[in-house]
Amino acid sequence: MRLFCLLLMVSVLMSSCKTTRPQLPEFQTQTFEVSVSSPSVEEYVYRIEIGDRLLIRNLNWLSPLLPEPTANQRGNDRGYEVTVSPNGFIRLPEIGEIQVASLSRTQLEDTLAARYSNGLNNPLFEVIITNHRVEGMGAVTTQGTLALLEVPQNLGSVLARAGGVDFQRSAGTVQIIRGDGTSQRIITFDVETLSDPRVLGQPIYHKDVVYVPVAKEV
Repeated sequence: MRLFCLLLMVSVLMSSCKTTRPQLPEFQTQTFEVSVSSPSVEEYVYRIEIGDRLLIRNLNWLSPLLPEPTANQRGNDRGYEVTVSPNGFIRLPEIGEIQVASLSRTQLEDTLAARYSNGLNNPLFEVIITNHRVEGMGAVTTQGTLALLEVPQNLGSVLARAGGVDFQRSAGTVQIIRGDGTSQRIITFDVETLSDPRVLGQPIYHKDVVYVPVAKEV
């Protein structure tokens, strides 16, 4: 009986000494294998942020270009360049300050057309965000940061500006990586589908990474 009690006490002590390892937080990654027959991904609309640089042009040539190139030192032949202030506003001739942070490009273009409608004949504005960047990495001819000439820009244009895919080094896929620092989405295409206009036309946005995985050396 004493031996049984002693064994029971030892068993209880050993079980109390067991510890549970804490679970570490995981970085959330969503991976999408996209086929040629259905290459589209979720539509993404960029919202203007503080610090964005905007190029604003009136495309209706029947009305005077506003702002005029000589009206302000920030005006030029391409249009009017302005940076979104820390409080989310920009200042334009004749209409003064206007809040633009959190607006899409289309929303800002419509807002400008409405604000200038009293002074211009059917204004038609175009807004270009000129500070957007994308990273080209992996098996491309030229790795590094590329300026987005328009938002969005298509995958084919970004790959072309990176010098194209280095097929000898490529592992056979092209990835679009999109994230916010805590989670990311990876959209993967087979390099053999790059001849398909639907794949080359995939939209690339500010802070995206276009990555061509490099084949492992045998």
